[in-house]
Amino acid sequence: MATKLPPRVDQTRQLFVEDSTLDHLRGLRRKLNPLTKDPDHPVLHCDRPWEGTDIRAFGSVWREPGDGQLRMWYVARPRDPADQRHFTTVCLATSTDGLHWEKPDLHLYDYWGNSANNICICPYYKSDNATARFDTQSILLDPQDPDPRRRYKRMAWQMPVPDKWGVGQRYPSGYYVSFSPDGLHWSQRPRPVFRLVDGIGDCMTLMHDHHRGRYTAFVKILSSKYGAFRRCRLSEDGERYVCEDSSNKWVHATKAKPIRRMRGISYSNDFVNWTEPHFILPEDRDDPPDVQFYNNSGFAYGHMYLGFLYVYHRDTTGSIDVQLIWSRDGEVWHRAFDRTPVVPNGLDERNWDMGCHSMFTNPPIVMGDELWFYYGSCWNRHPGGNLRVHRGTYSKGGTGFGRAKLRLDGFVSLDAGPRTGKATTRPVRLAHGALAINGDARAGEIRAQVLRRGRPLAGFDFRSCQPLRLDRTRHLLNFKGGKLPQTGGPVRIEFALKNAKLYAFWTEPMMIPNV
Repeated sequence: MATKLPPRVDQTRQLFVEDSTLDHLRGLRRKLNPLTKDPDHPVLHCDRPWEGTDIRAFGSVWREPGDGQLRMWYVARPRDPADQRHFTTVCLATSTDGLHWEKPDLHLYDYWGNSANNICICPYYKSDNATARFDTQSILLDPQDPDPRRRYKRMAWQMPVPDKWGVGQRYPSGYYVSFSPDGLHWSQRPRPVFRLVDGIGDCMTLMHDHHRGRYTAFVKILSSKYGAFRRCRLSEDGERYVCEDSSNKWVHATKAKPIRRMRGISYSNDFVNWTEPHFILPEDRDDPPDVQFYNNSGFAYGHMYLGFLYVYHRDTTGSIDVQLIWSRDGEVWHRAFDRTPVVPNGLDERNWDMGCHSMFTNPPIVMGDELWFYYGSCWNRHPGGNLRVHRGTYSKGGTGFGRAKLRLDGFVSLDAGPRTGKATTRPVRLAHGALAINGDARAGEIRAQVLRRGRPLAGFDFRSCQPLRLDRTRHLLNFKGGKLPQTGGPVRIEFALKNAKLYAFWTEPMMIPNV
């Protein structure tokens, strides 16, 4: 039987979100770092007739590879001027600095006889005399697709209104996929890839898994318990869906709402044919009894996968907060060790984002030494709550979008106080000759040494390491021994911190200097 080799540390950044990289921690605290929200106001809010009073962060924000422009696709939920029935569209906003957003006149769709609007996608308006509407959607920018017509990929929940279940409709309720060469002109496939009658609900997001060369969909599964996926059928009275397995009489869903909100995952190699979803992210004994998982997202980052879980506190605050999740393989997902919300909700009616958070579904936008995230929120709790709505400058709607920032790699850090703490990795192989770190040591220092069989290598011990005493997202540690040893078997790296924070480490070729 072949012996499994230790992991290879190359230029992929190694994070500390989970403990597979580390063997020992002594005198250090692993800390979850929340995102820092832009203060005082949302960066985008309802101010157009075709947005009504309700815009949602159901969509994605991508930075164009050419000119670097940021493009935001979001859902607007106005009322039809004719019959006052809610309908939905997808709108596009653009920005050059990420803070000030414009809503360009695209002239693609009429809103009440006027095409000077930023609407870029509309659902099928009439389907057997029922108006269709969107809910959640997610958009991928995929410039490597050899077919330029598929440069943008989209999955969206679509359902007829008022017949939410879409029984007998030409376009039944479910997830539909579409493609676009430019993000404006879309071609939608006529049949859903997932249907509500198969037990798949409305809240979904997409992830492009570049590591495995496939696409991932995170979906809502309507189920009575974790671990059981059964198809549903409409009951004889037409009022509810029940299991096809007659031995299980549990009702999966009614026309009002699912029994329990659960998360599932599915994969596709071509974005058209998808695997049958299976459950992920079960609730556990650390969750309060009123917790449900409304949605989740995911993205590849460094040596792993990260994402956000939307946690709904149904019977207490009525709010939805956002917590960090992680995966080593993109398939099995875990809750972060500290379930503190990473995008804190506003405290009361004075804060525009006190209610229900949702994240735009793209990976973080890297801007210099920062990661940018965009999120949506509202003044009301779900499904309304008892608190007053916000009455500030932007109270015309009650929904808006905010920006939150994090330092590069800054999700979780190893923190040391005035006494030196140490962290030792598991055995690893070094791919390059220089050890690089991301750390903040303005008030202290960070050193490292290389161990083999428990002993420091000559020229690569703590005393031979020139310490970091600054705040840098990329710093190469210099050793008297020169280039790191890349032969002779696996080694361990031991870090020593004092009044400092360490966020990530990796290796680089020696010729790249500190910047």
